[in-house]
Amino acid sequence: MEMRDSALSLNIMPVTLIEGEPDRTPLNSPTDNISFDSLGANLGQAVNKKIRENLGPRQLSLADEFNVYVKTASDSFPVLNPVAYMTVYGENSSSEEFQLILDDNQPILMPGTEDLFEVELLDVHLVEKIRIRLGDGQENWGGWHLEEVQLKNKGTGGAYRFPFNLWLSSTEGGNTEATINAVTSETGVDGNLPGVRYQVAITTGDRWGAETDADMYITLYGANGDSGQQWLKVSDNEEKFLRNQIDTFTITCQPLENLYKVVIGHNGIGHGAGVFIDKVIVSLGSFALQEYIFPCGHWLDDGQEDRKTERELLLLGICEIRDEEMESELEMPMSPVVDSDTQQAGEWMFTVKTLFPDKVGTRDFTIIAHGLSAVSTPVVIQLDPDDLGPEYEFKADMGNLGDIQKIVLERDSTDIDWNLHSIVMADNGKRCEYKFILYPRSDNGNHYLDLPVIRQLADPPFLTTYILEVNTLDRECEDDLPMYINLCGEVSEMGRRWLHRSDHEKKFIKGQVDRFELETVSLGPLRKCIVGHKNENEGEGIQLGKIVLREGPFGPYQVTFFCEQWLDIGRDDRLIEKELKPTVEEMLTMVEPLVDEPKKVDGDWNIWLKLDEKQGCKDVRLFITAYGANGNTADLPMNPLMLHGATYQYLLSFGDIGDLFKLRFTLMSNNEDAAWFINKIKLKNVTTQEELLMYPVDSLKCTTLCPVSYLEMPSIKPDVIPLQAFEYIVQVFTGDIESAGTSSNVWLMLHGEYGDTGMRLLKQSNTNIVPFRKGQVDEFFINSLDLGKLDHVTLKHDGKGRGAGWYIQKVVVKYALNDTVERIFPVYRWLDEGISDRKLEIKCPLLGDVDTSEIVDAMADSDGVWQCTIVTDPKGCHIGDRWNIEAYGEQEISSVITLDHLGETDLPTQCQLTFGNIGRIYKIRMTYENEDDMHFKWPIRNVKLQDVSTMDLLNFDFSHSLHPDNNNMEFCRELPAIRAGEEPRRVMNYWVCVHTGNHQETPVDPNVYVTLCGAHGDTGQRLLCRIGHHVIFQRNQMDIFAIEAVDIGEIEVLKIRKNPGGPWHLKEIILKEDQYSPIEYLFHLDDWLGGHDGEDRWAEVVDVELHRTAIRPGDIATPATDDLKLFSTEGEWEVSTVTSPEHNVVGNMTDAQVLLVFVGDKGETAPISLGLHQAVVQLGESQSKIFVNKDVGELQKLRIGFTESSTSPCWCLQSIKLQHLENKAQFAYTLNGWLKGYPRNPGWREIPVYWPGTIQHGVL
Repeated sequence: MEMRDSALSLNIMPVTLIEGEPDRTPLNSPTDNISFDSLGANLGQAVNKKIRENLGPRQLSLADEFNVYVKTASDSFPVLNPVAYMTVYGENSSSEEFQLILDDNQPILMPGTEDLFEVELLDVHLVEKIRIRLGDGQENWGGWHLEEVQLKNKGTGGAYRFPFNLWLSSTEGGNTEATINAVTSETGVDGNLPGVRYQVAITTGDRWGAETDADMYITLYGANGDSGQQWLKVSDNEEKFLRNQIDTFTITCQPLENLYKVVIGHNGIGHGAGVFIDKVIVSLGSFALQEYIFPCGHWLDDGQEDRKTERELLLLGICEIRDEEMESELEMPMSPVVDSDTQQAGEWMFTVKTLFPDKVGTRDFTIIAHGLSAVSTPVVIQLDPDDLGPEYEFKADMGNLGDIQKIVLERDSTDIDWNLHSIVMADNGKRCEYKFILYPRSDNGNHYLDLPVIRQLADPPFLTTYILEVNTLDRECEDDLPMYINLCGEVSEMGRRWLHRSDHEKKFIKGQVDRFELETVSLGPLRKCIVGHKNENEGEGIQLGKIVLREGPFGPYQVTFFCEQWLDIGRDDRLIEKELKPTVEEMLTMVEPLVDEPKKVDGDWNIWLKLDEKQGCKDVRLFITAYGANGNTADLPMNPLMLHGATYQYLLSFGDIGDLFKLRFTLMSNNEDAAWFINKIKLKNVTTQEELLMYPVDSLKCTTLCPVSYLEMPSIKPDVIPLQAFEYIVQVFTGDIESAGTSSNVWLMLHGEYGDTGMRLLKQSNTNIVPFRKGQVDEFFINSLDLGKLDHVTLKHDGKGRGAGWYIQKVVVKYALNDTVERIFPVYRWLDEGISDRKLEIKCPLLGDVDTSEIVDAMADSDGVWQCTIVTDPKGCHIGDRWNIEAYGEQEISSVITLDHLGETDLPTQCQLTFGNIGRIYKIRMTYENEDDMHFKWPIRNVKLQDVSTMDLLNFDFSHSLHPDNNNMEFCRELPAIRAGEEPRRVMNYWVCVHTGNHQETPVDPNVYVTLCGAHGDTGQRLLCRIGHHVIFQRNQMDIFAIEAVDIGEIEVLKIRKNPGGPWHLKEIILKEDQYSPIEYLFHLDDWLGGHDGEDRWAEVVDVELHRTAIRPGDIATPATDDLKLFSTEGEWEVSTVTSPEHNVVGNMTDAQVLLVFVGDKGETAPISLGLHQAVVQLGESQSKIFVNKDVGELQKLRIGFTESSTSPCWCLQSIKLQHLENKAQFAYTLNGWLKGYPRNPGWREIPVYWPGTIQHGVL
């Protein structure tokens, strides 16, 4: 190895001692001559301050000059201008940190070299350990393999050897510093300074998002110095720092003795990259008898609380580990573990140990003990100021308190420090002993110190600081008010505390809010507070408005205790102490505001996928979908790399979807048992550095029966409850009409307030072998994250061509097998390319829900009185709005009831309504009277009615329209009653086509209303109004309106009302049950409404009642687009027939041919041969192709027969299906009957052709 020798010139500040007796205290260690009795404290800062205040010069001696030899290993990485620092710790003191550098700036710390540095140190004397630290800005240095360091004293010749043999690196996860003890001393004797192993147990909190995969470090501090920054790499768990997990690490360093604090932190960057630390417990070795308890209870995250990623944790106390064998030998317990049912003696011996025996601390204080049974009376301690010493003893009778929980120290003055190290509290018979550690908390400057008991096998208590705000309404006396408070929670109570130190110079001034901080053991959820004062003279009290409490500056909850009374001997109830209960609890922000403008959430994310050790299938397609507060992405394709156990990184752009709250992975494969196993997912936003961790509990698996697999995972964010997993039970009702079923692939998607499930393939029905047949109910399970309140479902299928469609009646959804609430989504629509809008996809809004466990006797007598609860959107309601409600019963209609003060507060409106004896209610209607409000938005969310006498409960969801595509202003909505076990009435979308006559000269300006009347009721009066600026009722114009109403049956009467205004020439109105109904109702008038030809009727309200003029066929589909092949019989057809098992094929062989004839509204084809009888008529299914050379128009029926034959052909035909190979039109019919021919008689048999949406014709 190459040796380089060069002088090192350093201007090192000499360490100077105070005049008088030598102080042998190391600058970063407590004094050795103070007995701490198992607990030490770092007095370094205090001693440092004391020394610097009394600096005096001192000459250096030859004994302070050292040669430092630094050996770098040959596999180290070279770098230009490395920066490294060293600190030397000795018996007397420690050096200042100095940089390893040469005068001539020669390269240093190169691989395979040994560098010589010269340094001058003062009063280090016998060297015990050294620390090496990398400087800042060394990220480009691949790593320094430090092999060994030697120090040689120039004066004595003594040498110290430090065999590091470790790597130092500034890269992520690397150690930037190391501390090691000398293995060879000044005298050359080996091994006199051994290292010890500390067991560090770190508990990650049980909070959402508490886990982290950042690199964490810790530094232990004790009486002999500190451990240096130690990276926590090897845990006793496979995955470190998971939520609610305890990770144990081993740290080797010099014996620190008497630990008093730790510093813990990590290198994670970005919100979510941090960790919630519950506590840190340190013990010396695996079988230590003491555990040092360092509570934390805070986030280390730059997006939480105070945004710190490093925290200093002070010692709360020491837990004595119980050794039963040793206790038996000594015949006394070694730990404060006592039976909580045992009544402990009332007389106790207190031993108080001071921190500095020669320093005067607090001499007068009070001790109060809190037990499970009672709280002691205050014990006043008064020490002689002239009597200085290391400890004091006294006896006190505390009474029978039960198991001791804590003691509280109280003092009147905070002018001087407590100067207390510990208090030992033992009962007179030595049956129990408690030890309370005060240092380093005893220098907090508070009037009170809470000292909790720490017990083995019990969670240590937490200390917290309650932020207290006292609102003074009025006060007449300006003298200081001695006021106190006691907080009581579910766990314990604080005890009476005097409110000494406010954030105002003068406390409790009229109109002032005083802020106090009270440190105590955490009390749990607050249940009451007791507040009072000791001024017993009239007029010296306070009018207290309220008290607001928060647990710490970043506590998640704020509790308000309202008082608004005087605490005065001469006012109100004349009490000067009151017990207050919490009135308001509210969630608060838990993050300190950013100084700079927060970064806008960007859509670019890095995502890492760590695969499981299991091998997945390679022939798959993988997609990811991200959901945010503003929407979701499309299904984004990913390259599904499949090297098991590997981690893959992707850069994905999610766009402006807002706050990310869930991901869904979709795997598609036709391979049997194709799978993909994900062990861990990590996401990091490119711009904001927000970080998310996900640990999937399921894998993605495809099968032949289900070639698509889904996996959804919520975003786990700090202290945010993520979406929970749900198993939705979906029932799909196929209509019971001809050709309603489908054999196509069907997909369904649930939509709610928290996104959707994505399109799920419905392949395996739980109730039927073959799904989606006519009149069938199919049940499916859909595993997804919670969607919140469901809004609508989307259905689609892939059956192309007319007749390949599907008629859905409704969809019903439950949240789980034991869920009794059914959510109903009515459909009543064809999804077919030959009808309606020709689309194969439909969105179905929620009608409402019903609890199937609440069935009320339909025959029960009702008094007609109902309790009504109405939930509104406050933004849509205004003071003075007038709303009406009316109910439709099976016997009659209720009167219209006006609802006053609806929605004037954020709370639901409750009232009692008398509908009278109208029979069972089957629908209700809500109407807004101010129809001139063109900015109106529907504000009613929910109406709940409960019969006072029968308890019949009806729930109406008015939050959305069932036909959201309507372009009408809705001032009126009605919904059917939904009852368990009963089919609710359909909500129709009536199509109103108004034809203004050819004589109209100017548009009609007044409002026009219509009421549709049918066999089952009416729609109520509805305003004909369109959204936007469309001018209606112009000359010879057809205006179309939609009216959403509960089914009224066959429409018979139309009532029209025209408000005062200009005349209107109405030609006719055409009504349809929906836009594509096959039947339309005509109401013809061709007359004026209002004055005309000199008649002065402008001021009149004109009412007209029209009876139905005619019923005629209507258009059932929109015009076909260019990409949709129109139906035509001409072309090639594929014919599939199924012969019944009843047919005896062998006994019915014949030379006859099977013939088909297509019959339409434009004629019929000539007979077309399907093939020879013996070829077509085969058991099971057979297929053949035919060509039709003529278009017969709308196909109405099919004729099947045989050619003339000498034999009598017959065929037991089970079913037949035909599909046009070009336009994909298809139809099928199940016959299950015989076709029989005779000589010179083809035996024709006709079967009907059922097209979706057309009027069905029977078979005679």
